[in-house]
Amino acid sequence: MPVIYILLLFMLSCKTNKAIPASGHVDKDKADQEVIGHLKMGFIGYEIADTNIVNKEVAEMYIEMMGPAMESELVFNHIRSADIVKEDTGYVRRILYDRSENAGYHFLTRDSIDYFFKMSYDELMKDYQGSDEENEEVEKKFQELIKVKKYPDSKTEILGFKCDEITTMHPDDFTKVFSITYMTNEIPFLSEAMGPLSKFYTGAPLKTIMYIEGLTLTMGAVEYNEDASFKKYLDFNPENYQELTFEQYEEMK
Repeated sequence: MPVIYILLLFMLSCKTNKAIPASGHVDKDKADQEVIGHLKMGFIGYEIADTNIVNKEVAEMYIEMMGPAMESELVFNHIRSADIVKEDTGYVRRILYDRSENAGYHFLTRDSIDYFFKMSYDELMKDYQGSDEENEEVEKKFQELIKVKKYPDSKTEILGFKCDEITTMHPDDFTKVFSITYMTNEIPFLSEAMGPLSKFYTGAPLKTIMYIEGLTLTMGAVEYNEDASFKKYLDFNPENYQELTFEQYEEMK
């Protein structure tokens, strides 16, 4: 359980074959038109919840250090999403998720050579499958740890996407809230490939509120647009890359 919990937490860290327009909803009249969505994620704001633990100077120093880690961009169509980051020479793709395969492609470049490692999430989840009794016990623990409020009960839409509200309790004390995340299943995202655990982490995280050491931090989607020029980050030809095993990827990373 702890390994799965950490994996999902940091990788945050329904299937459809229709295009997703700007509103986040399927338009049947435009189902044959591929829409390329582009989300920019970043730091939204903070509040000091306990001045006995942290003051403004410490909070701002903490935010300055954490800020770059909160920035990311997500490109997607109806079946794939790509995690990209902007560098001096342009965008670099880090992960490509394909919901039709329940697989993720992880990329890196060394000495001008492009590599990839393919992770099958179906195979990954098999490693964590126990007996029926063990699986039932794990699910009960997650039900204590994670509370899910589905849309429309969540009453939350972000940039036009309907979102579920996911409340994660602190693993050391189930009475304290660790984070609240708003997720949408209208965007392909690797959390939907986590087998039974997908009922708790229901889609792409568009907003997360974290309660850490006297601080309330808010991060998430700050901008959404449609841009066909980003389609190249959703295309993948393995012939243009060298494939790595998991061990090779971890060593090179």
